[in-house]
Amino acid sequence: MAPKVAISIPYMVEVKPLWDYLDKRFCVSTGPRLQQLRAKIIGCKQAKGMTIADYYNTLMRFYDDLAQLKPPHGCKCGLCTCDVAGRYEVDKAEEKFHQFLIGLDDDLYAVVRTNLLSQKPPASIEDALEVLLQEEQSRGIAAGKAAKDTIEAHAFAVPLDRWKGNNDRWKDK
Repeated sequence: MAPKVAISIPYMVEVKPLWDYLDKRFCVSTGPRLQQLRAKIIGCKQAKGMTIADYYNTLMRFYDDLAQLKPPHGCKCGLCTCDVAGRYEVDKAEEKFHQFLIGLDDDLYAVVRTNLLSQKPPASIEDALEVLLQEEQSRGIAAGKAAKDTIEAHAFAVPLDRWKGNNDRWKDK
């Protein structure tokens, strides 16, 4: 514990009251944290230069934090046959899939997003991630090849005006 914080904590003989005090003072209540996580999920976008993997990991970290605060609903009695927990998981997976696609860089992945959304049955987030990683890799290969071709083309280009006035350099002396 930081000394600055330690001096502000009252002395207590028993541990339980101390933990209760620390909990009240330093623990963020669930409501504001849930709101903060939901805002981060909605605002999570793939920034320019951000890889698909980095974007996916950032978004999933927010969803994992949300799941810690708000565990999935399900039947507690174990007697239900309606599979409410299964349907809930399908809904959550669909929500994650759509949020993942919404945050993609439009300039790079609009066509891929449209293709993923038009699939029947709908793709899973894992399938979408795989397709997008392949697209990112092929874009990287194409960009690398284009850059190499540009460098090679520039290596053979010689400005004509560079040799003007120096023609006698090549004459026999």
